[in-house]
Amino acid sequence: HLARKVMLRAAGHQDAFLNLLCPSAELLMLQHQQAPSDQAYTQARQVLRDVATQSRQPHWAWQARQVLACANPKEFQEILKSQAKDAALKSVYLQGLGWSGRRDAVGPLMAALHEPVWAKVAGASIMLITGSVPVRDGWEGRAPAKAVADDAGDAIRPADPLLAHPQPDAQGFVRWWQTHGARITDGEVWLNGRTLTPAALAQTLHTGPLHARTVAARKLQWLHSEPRRLDTHGPSPVQRQWMQTHLPPIPQPSPKA
Repeated sequence: HLARKVMLRAAGHQDAFLNLLCPSAELLMLQHQQAPSDQAYTQARQVLRDVATQSRQPHWAWQARQVLACANPKEFQEILKSQAKDAALKSVYLQGLGWSGRRDAVGPLMAALHEPVWAKVAGASIMLITGSVPVRDGWEGRAPAKAVADDAGDAIRPADPLLAHPQPDAQGFVRWWQTHGARITDGEVWLNGRTLTPAALAQTLHTGPLHARTVAARKLQWLHSEPRRLDTHGPSPVQRQWMQTHLPPIPQPSPKA
């Protein structure tokens, strides 16, 4: 009941409630996901869609898209199609392609590798889908001799953590994709080079790269209809305790004789 009241107030985009909008709407959708025609589910989904498709508040728009990417992948694909036409949403569009985990997202991401302003965020999303690592797989490029000019105009810039990824080499990734891309098949959702299963998500949380852990935590939450989600930004002892409590143990390889 409280989540519904908060969601309805936040729908008016009152700043004091925006930080509670996504968690409240997400909770309502989790509780009613077996009945998507339920009024609470429909209402929450529509509020999230409204926030996700506007660029006035990019931080909250991206938070709403993260929920929809896990809760309603089909609808999320429609949102991505509309974002592709809006230059101001280029960054969140490229990030969303990574969260979608689809093979057909790799094409537009490869194209973005050739754009200096967007190459790093596109590379991060490619890594998220394929599990390929530039320095290991031969597509790490050289850092520009000078800072890349910000020619993105009024477009929303990528989140700072994404810019910590290496500068990718577009042609190097094309070569890698030609050799290895066939294993990323259509009709599946991919994360870090593995199909989306509870075991793969748990493995990613335990030992996967940092950039994939937030996606894994959210998607695992939806697979289990679990309102408690791992805070991937929390202190490591707290995260370790959460995983020991809520995840099955990861099998360890047998010691060699």
